[in-house]
Amino acid sequence: MDQLQVLGWEVLVLWECEIRALRGVQERIVAFMNQDAHALSRPLDV
Repeated sequence: MDQLQVLGWEVLVLWECEIRALRGVQERIVAFMNQDAHALSRPLDV
């Protein structure tokens, strides 16, 4: 996971015990993806 972050990837960790509460998992995934979408809309530092 650390290596992915070094390469610029965002990582979302979902534990098996969390998946039982689907509503909470859904909210976390949506929030994570929205965060990523906002990052994509910003100009890149070149």
